[in-house]
Amino acid sequence: KGISSDLEKRLAEHNADKSRYTSGKGPWQLVYFREFETKKAALIEERRLKRLNHEALERLINSGR
Repeated sequence: KGISSDLEKRLAEHNADKSRYTSGKGPWQLVYFREFETKKAALIEERRLKRLNHEALERLINSGR
């Protein structure tokens, strides 16, 4: 759950333990992403996603939307 302008680079950072919050918890894989026109819109969606429980996140990922 987060925003990035370069998904491949960000995923590589997570898997190389260069991210403080995700180090030692991988390996990580990208299972869902969306593109937004503005950073503000992306941040609003990030906040919404972070409030979802595990079941709701699973449904979202599996829906492919």
